[in-house]
Amino acid sequence: MENRTVEKYEKRVKTRKKLSTVGLVLRIVVISAVLALAVLAVLNYDQLTPEAIRARFSDTEELGTSVGSFSFIADNKNSFAVRGQGIDILSPSGLVMIDGTGEERVLRIRSFSRPVAKAAGNYLLAYDVGGTNIIYSEGYSILREETLASVVISGAVSESGNYLLITEERGAKAVATVYGTDSAERFKWVSSERYLVCGALADDGKMLALAGIRREGTRVVSSIAILVTTSDAPVAVVDMLDDVVIELMFVGENIVAITERGILFFDGKGKQLGSYEYGVYDLSEFDSGSDFVAIRLTAPSIGDLSRISTFSVEGAKLGEFGIGNVSAISCTENELGILTTDSLMVYNNTLGKKAEMPVPGGSKSLLLRKDGEALVVTSGTAVIYSY
Repeated sequence: MENRTVEKYEKRVKTRKKLSTVGLVLRIVVISAVLALAVLAVLNYDQLTPEAIRARFSDTEELGTSVGSFSFIADNKNSFAVRGQGIDILSPSGLVMIDGTGEERVLRIRSFSRPVAKAAGNYLLAYDVGGTNIIYSEGYSILREETLASVVISGAVSESGNYLLITEERGAKAVATVYGTDSAERFKWVSSERYLVCGALADDGKMLALAGIRREGTRVVSSIAILVTTSDAPVAVVDMLDDVVIELMFVGENIVAITERGILFFDGKGKQLGSYEYGVYDLSEFDSGSDFVAIRLTAPSIGDLSRISTFSVEGAKLGEFGIGNVSAISCTENELGILTTDSLMVYNNTLGKKAEMPVPGGSKSLLLRKDGEALVVTSGTAVIYSY
């Protein structure tokens, strides 16, 4: 009964962390739903074909300085990741990896009910929230493709290739496991007190942060446990009353917690370095570069206007301004991209403008790359812009 009560507080965040804060619910998924999805996958197996998920590349000339585009089957559940000059597309039907020349390098047919693709460095972790399928790769080499015995709650991958999976297991509220690049288990932590909802892994794979919740009477307590992979005892545990952690990130050597009410910044020992509360605004989107965090806030009282803010890894505000008709934001290294209904703008981490160009209407999401190019995604196309 306690498990079902806590479920109301959390909702998974898709790639690039776009979300709605209305009605956040936990992604602890009931087994009956998983079984139903498995039956549905069997009944619709004829749709899991290469043609259903294959992507195509073509040269194109759009508004602005576009250099090409990828076409793929449109699905609002698609999850995207960028590594190098290519694009990874994880759809409910499987995974496609396309290199910078437009060549299809990997095609995997596998069912994902709630697909999430996360990339770091040359590594990709793809998993099914509430399901059991995972794919892990380095470059275009699939290192692990498996249907787990346990339901996946969340995952993370680091620049070093170590990766984290948080799963449901009998006898525990959740289990967090860190794997090496050979997919051998390096560390396992069984949570007996908290339902884990998300986690983050340091670039070297030796430190992790886990967010969970528990009940104290009628109140919900969110916790962040910071651990190193050489000890089961947490380095620190930080508790928060009546707040919900949406996502955890390692930015530099520090830990950033995105919550329902604001942002918290911690060092590796759990010392709080800074904080910021949204106040009357709602969190719509967030992302991070190598040394900063960006958020987009909205509110009914300001209509289509978004409030964009950037912060250092210690929590100091670097810049802030208002802008209308924002569709998406994306960060890479020390740059922030902002996509509106008709423009793509690129800023540095203090919000000094570096570039601006028009884009076609209907653009929905944005993926900024380290090579000075951006992928502007519509329902079935990702157009590459050079800035």
